[in-house]
Amino acid sequence: MNHVQFLEQKGKPQWAIVPYEFYLQLTQAAELQADHDFLAVLDTATNKEFIPAAVVDRIIEGDNLIRVWREYRGLTQPQLARLAQVSQSTLSQLESGKRRATKKTLEALATALKLEVADLVREEI
Repeated sequence: MNHVQFLEQKGKPQWAIVPYEFYLQLTQAAELQADHDFLAVLDTATNKEFIPAAVVDRIIEGDNLIRVWREYRGLTQPQLARLAQVSQSTLSQLESGKRRATKKTLEALATALKLEVADLVREEI
């Protein structure tokens, strides 16, 4: 954090002056955290899960559904593979599109990700 200037009052730091770009990054990060906190409270209050727009956007854009949900849940490939009792190489191939999931694998992944199987299957139009 270069170029931060601290202003003191009575010998104690009271203010920090930061570059404008850094300020913008801080406010954006705070807004994202506030959104996350709000959704968590809403989820708890309604017993429904509300998905952030960024996740929905990735799904609409055609990103791999397993990867999108895994990353949203904050899991690594090894963690999800262990939870779903599939090999990490299988999971990697599913996420890269090199392999199609069996019904049994989809069910295991959905359970591990706390989803319905339909959340991991893209409807063909």
